[in-house]
Amino acid sequence: MRAQLSGLVVLLVSAVLAALAVVPIASASGSNCIVINESTGATYNDLQSAVGAAYTDDTLLVQGTCTGTTTVSVDLTLAGRQPRGSSAPTLDGAGAGAVLTITHGIRVAVQALTITDGRTASSDLGGGITDDGGVLTVINSTITENNAMFGAGIENDQGKVVVKDSQITDNAATVDGGGIDTFPTGSVTVRGASSISDNTAGLNGGGIAHFGSGSLTLREISSVSHNSASNGGGGIYDAQTGTVALHDASTVYNNRAGGDGGGILDNNGRLRGVVAGSNVFGNAPDDVS
Repeated sequence: MRAQLSGLVVLLVSAVLAALAVVPIASASGSNCIVINESTGATYNDLQSAVGAAYTDDTLLVQGTCTGTTTVSVDLTLAGRQPRGSSAPTLDGAGAGAVLTITHGIRVAVQALTITDGRTASSDLGGGITDDGGVLTVINSTITENNAMFGAGIENDQGKVVVKDSQITDNAATVDGGGIDTFPTGSVTVRGASSISDNTAGLNGGGIAHFGSGSLTLREISSVSHNSASNGGGGIYDAQTGTVALHDASTVYNNRAGGDGGGILDNNGRLRGVVAGSNVFGNAPDDVS
C-alpha cells in the first residue's frame, strides 16, 4: 500500500511540476492571440503565420488581440470569435504600418473584428486596411483609431470595397480621406447600418475622399456624419470624374469643413440622388458645394 501511495504521490508531483513549467512560457509570450483555421483545425498565435499556411477560401477564426501587421495574398475570410469571458476579437497594428494589406486580385472578407492602431509613414497609404486592387468586404466590424497620410481607415487603390453594418470611426488622415480614401478607378459601397463618423482629414474628405473615375455609393440606412476636413468636403470630397450616389435612406449630416462643402464638395465629379437639406443636412458651412 505504501509503495502504491508513493507512486501516486510521484505522479501527482510530476503533473503539478509539468503544469507549472507551462505557465511561464505562456506568460512570456504576452499575447492572447489565437487564430484557428476552420478547415484544417490548425491553431496559430499570430495572424501572419495563419495566413501564410492557409489555402484559398479558408476561414480563419480570430480570438483575442492579434498584434502586428498582416499581408493577405490568398482569398480568405477573417472572422472574429469571442467565447464567453474573452475580449473582443481585435487586430492591433501597434503603430507598425497598415494593419491589413490586401494584395492585387485577392478577395478578403473581414467579419466581426475591430481593426485599430494602424499607422503608416508619410509616403504610405492606408492605416487600418490597404486594398491594393483586391476585393474587400467588411461586415459587422469596427475600424477605429488608425492614422495615415491618405485613407486612415481604409485606402482603396483600384479595388472594390463593400462596407456593411460596420463602423469606421475616429481615424485621422494627415491629407485626404479620414475614414476612407479611394483612387483612381476603384469602387466603394457603404450599406446596411454602416456609419462613417468622427474621422478627420488635414486637407479633404474628413469622412470619405473619392478621386478618379470610380464610384462611391451609399445605400439603405448608412450614414456619413460628424466628420471634419481642414479644407473641403467635411463629409465627402468628390473629385475628377467619379460618381457619388445616395440611395434609399442613406444620409450625410453634421459634418464640418474649413472651406467649402461641409457635407459634400463636388470638384468636377458627378452627384446622384443628392438633395441638400434632405438627405444631406446640418453640415457647415454648407451642405453641398
